[in-house]
Amino acid sequence: MAVTDQLKAIPVSKFEHCYEEWKKRLQRCVASEGSYFGGDNIEL
Repeated sequence: MAVTDQLKAIPVSKFEHCYEEWKKRLQRCVASEGSYFGGDNIEL
């Protein structure tokens, strides 16, 4: 179970940070209502 071992090796704080950043990106996608945008430069 090499993948499982690698996932378990990720510190909880690092995982939580990545998850929160993913949620921010998800909200930008939802707010764009399907419009294309590149990078982090989106005006909401």
